[in-house]
Amino acid sequence: MNVVKSKVAALALFLITLTVQTVFAQREARFKGRAVGISEQVLEKLDLSDDQKIELEALKNGFKTKMQTIRNTEFETTEDKRAAVKRLREEQKSAFETILTEQQQSQLATIRANQKEERKANREELKTALENYRTANVRPVLLAQRAKLETQISEEDRATLAELRPIFATKKAERKAARMEGKKEKRPSEVKGTDEDRKTLKGLVEKYKANIESLLAEIAPQQQKWRAEQKAIIDANRPEGSKNRRPKKDRKEKSERQVIKKGAFLLLDPNEK
Repeated sequence: MNVVKSKVAALALFLITLTVQTVFAQREARFKGRAVGISEQVLEKLDLSDDQKIELEALKNGFKTKMQTIRNTEFETTEDKRAAVKRLREEQKSAFETILTEQQQSQLATIRANQKEERKANREELKTALENYRTANVRPVLLAQRAKLETQISEEDRATLAELRPIFATKKAERKAARMEGKKEKRPSEVKGTDEDRKTLKGLVEKYKANIESLLAEIAPQQQKWRAEQKAIIDANRPEGSKNRRPKKDRKEKSERQVIKKGAFLLLDPNEK
């Protein structure tokens, strides 16, 4: 029995070691080229000379050392750490460009411009595909459920919601416009009384929380289906060669996360055509 246990333990240790080695090898493969923000495909197009490849390797090693230093450093805030990483990446990007000839620099600029346009086009295609899906599949179901809730809401609260809808719609439009311009939304909001309106909406959500949760529970299977189908749309529109983002360690599993926010559900207009 002890012999069997020893063999099982040895096999388990071997599998763990193999897995760890595989993970590190995969990470190292992903790191190649990307250490200076350039993919292997782009490096191939630039056709670096042997001397340039040596310089690039030295640059990547220096980047890894500096990046590790940042990771091991305690910053006052997460934003400070992100800023340090961003500065290092910009530094490495500039250093890489000094390795290139003028012709290669021009070629790299063209490649980056084309990639930027492709990403923009892909985002627009994805946005349109998701909007069409939600309009056809999600919104009709949500409006039907919201109509059920309307009979459970007092006349006074219905009037309050009618006042809140255009305010939050304006706020949403502001955020969208800010994103289009590449700007972060600044607070306090230009929409007068937004903070007070948020408190009012939060109070209504709490008041009708049980009703809302019951109605959303009725469509739980559909929500799972929507999530899976929208993920399929995202995957289908992902540029060739790109990879999924690695999930954050503290991020909940999708099945545990709320798909529909109660406040947004409450603000839906059941009379919408």
